[in-house]
Amino acid sequence: MRPSGVSAEGILEQLEALGEVRGESVCRLSRETGVPEADIWGVASFFHLIPKVPRRVCSGLTCRLFGAKEVLADLKAQGVHAEPVSCLGTCDRPVAMLDEHHEQIGPQAPTTLTPDDEQLPINLGGGDRLDYAALARVREWEAERFLGELEASGLQGRGGAGFPAAFKWRSVRGQAVKERYVVCNADEAEPGTFKDREVMLQRPHLLLEGLAIAALVVEAREIHIYVRGAFGEARRSLERAVEEAGEHLEGFQFHFTSGHGAYICGEETALLESLEGKRGMPRLKPPYPTEVGFRGCPTLVNNVETLACVPSIVLRGGDWFRAQGRVEPGSKLYCVSGHVGRPGVYELPLGVSLDELVEAAGGYLGTPLAFSPGGASSGFLPMKY
Repeated sequence: MRPSGVSAEGILEQLEALGEVRGESVCRLSRETGVPEADIWGVASFFHLIPKVPRRVCSGLTCRLFGAKEVLADLKAQGVHAEPVSCLGTCDRPVAMLDEHHEQIGPQAPTTLTPDDEQLPINLGGGDRLDYAALARVREWEAERFLGELEASGLQGRGGAGFPAAFKWRSVRGQAVKERYVVCNADEAEPGTFKDREVMLQRPHLLLEGLAIAALVVEAREIHIYVRGAFGEARRSLERAVEEAGEHLEGFQFHFTSGHGAYICGEETALLESLEGKRGMPRLKPPYPTEVGFRGCPTLVNNVETLACVPSIVLRGGDWFRAQGRVEPGSKLYCVSGHVGRPGVYELPLGVSLDELVEAAGGYLGTPLAFSPGGASSGFLPMKY
């Protein structure tokens, strides 16, 4: 049995605070949490952001194009202990680096966004709103009315899988177990991707409102937000927004967890394992998180962009949202980086062409030969196609 009152879910934070893993610290954590020493060693070796390193230099594609290799060599020549690290989600401002506290350093110019347009579902270029009008409306509705609008919207998960949001929400709400959770996947680690970062920075209240609506509909009280470890400012933005929201979020408990540098934790069950203080290894499915998720209870897991779409669906209707897309429902936040005029995040209909997207981003610089349409598994496509 674990010692009374001590949770294993905080092991990752405790290991990170130590900065390095030694036998005596692992032994102490084992005594305090009741977790076997072998399991703690396993967790410590799984996440690459746990050891403190003075400089981590992004070795992602865009940063390599803009001289990451040379930056790393210069730091080492100056006697600075520096290590390469996978994409840091700052492809719009290369070359990205982290200090020993996992804070972003390097170019900090504002990200280019689609200009303010109230007709856009997310509208990163518009000011954030603190009235929580969509949440207030859902409080007055029967849950089935909202779920009908969500289904009509055709909203699919914006994290990559494209799973129908309404199906997930209905599944969690329909479970017999009454202890339920809502988890926000903000562990944006796909190479070349930084849209969720900008939602958290530019529209934190929009995200919190989407989360509160989710918790209200699936009848959950606890909301857990798992933020990528390299996105410290984004996490602080959300924490400030929770304080600013005040009574709008009354009745909900928000909890924040920082990721520790494991790409696989973008997969929802691996994220849940990490959230519970374990190695971020994906679980076998079924059962699915909607049935057996966080702490073994029904859990709704959605990513940042998906949840940020929800308030506009409430205020403008599911049919309106569906009509924003071309080949699929809704708009999409597209990340554009590399050899373009204005790297940034652009909200356009689902189904736009590459040339339309790059035109919004200021056009090509030079003559492009190939492009990566998204993510580590997408590969490269030659421009002639």
